[in-house]
Amino acid sequence: MTEVANPPRPHRRLLWSAATVVVLGAAAAAGWYGWLGSTTPAPPNVPLDGLDPAVAEAIGSARQKVLKEGHSGRAWGELGKVLRAYDYYDASDVCFTQAQRFDPNEPRWPYYLGLSQTLRNPEDALPFLRRAVVLSDKYDRGNDAPRLRLAETLLQTGAIAECREQLDRVLSWNPDDPR
Repeated sequence: MTEVANPPRPHRRLLWSAATVVVLGAAAAAGWYGWLGSTTPAPPNVPLDGLDPAVAEAIGSARQKVLKEGHSGRAWGELGKVLRAYDYYDASDVCFTQAQRFDPNEPRWPYYLGLSQTLRNPEDALPFLRRAVVLSDKYDRGNDAPRLRLAETLLQTGAIAECREQLDRVLSWNPDDPR
């Protein structure tokens, strides 16, 4: 009797390939998580001296939440909103930038950044507002605020044709909109 040599086992090669992919994927995920954590800045530390105790508590509480949940876009955004409410505009922009980084599909974060820029330089606000419109169309249908703010800013910068396009879109969806 002749012995038949063991034929090559393709499943073994496939198993090793799959194991390699899993190991490389885990290493990449660990590296990504480490990079993400190492590049997360500390939340802005604004002076609380002389503020109403309730205001200081609101800011302190929101800041603690960011310190605890540094990768949460919502936590960064909430701190940004609190800071914006009490006129810490630069600090709130830092927060909205981080919120946008950790929660890239949320239209509020570029919208709030655009609002800040409209006060300083309306031209600089346009990319943020356009981004907010795209995200709002995709994830928050029916919210006309980003598109209307974009239209107002376009009007302010003299981009009349694009302003009209934005307003026509809102009117087609909501003909009774008072703005």
